[in-house]
Amino acid sequence: MRTRISPTDFPRCFNPPKEFPERKSHPIYADFTLVELLIVIAIIVILAGLLLPSLNQAWERAKTIKCLTQLQEAYRGGMLYSHDYGGKGFYRMVPDGTTYRTFADLVSQGNTRYLPRNLLVCPKYTCPSNYANDRNKMMFFYTYSFHHFQSVPELLESRNAWYNSGLLSYYILNKIKKPNSFLLLGESAHTREAPLEERRGIPYWYFKLQSEADGTPVRISLHHKSSSNAAFADGHVKQMNLFDFRKLGGTKFVTAELEKID
Repeated sequence: MRTRISPTDFPRCFNPPKEFPERKSHPIYADFTLVELLIVIAIIVILAGLLLPSLNQAWERAKTIKCLTQLQEAYRGGMLYSHDYGGKGFYRMVPDGTTYRTFADLVSQGNTRYLPRNLLVCPKYTCPSNYANDRNKMMFFYTYSFHHFQSVPELLESRNAWYNSGLLSYYILNKIKKPNSFLLLGESAHTREAPLEERRGIPYWYFKLQSEADGTPVRISLHHKSSSNAAFADGHVKQMNLFDFRKLGGTKFVTAELEKID
């Protein structure tokens, strides 16, 4: 016979649950206070101030390395041209007595195009459209610079290494006696004042180490943090400072801020 069990016989833990009391909800504040926001902004500004100089230095270094690479490509383009034209290279000519053809124009224009034109200038410069769309201007501006023979003739040790008829001037590269110390391509900048002051700071097509080119106000440009890139006749490229250029006889320079150094 079964015994009837009443609810009071169960342990208290088995009693039916009573209604749970409502929990008091506490508001959660997700917004920053003004002070917290200002602290976060201050921390970001401090970190940016610490990082930006390093980033700028890395960016400048990257441009310098890219410039050295492009300068070497410019040298190779000039050498390819030289091989096709009997060893004559890195020169200017006036075919009809009135029209110039410079190094930049010879290696980047015409049926035989050795290099794209944009590789013939330092990546730190941005060529404006009024120059980029004008072939005559692009022959002389926004280009790596051709080292004029009259700058330091003793470096060649033989005038047979340079031909100049007035209408045609070029190097005979295999006759340069010290190719590892002869500066062939470099970087220069116009320093002209009025009335053509818009040319100030623009890379020019040739330079001289010891004088401004034929009265044209052009100097070696030290725009890579007080240094400049150069390619030598043996094919090696180098970042050079003021002391390096002075060892080669250089006396005329201009900084990135267009301050002249003599």
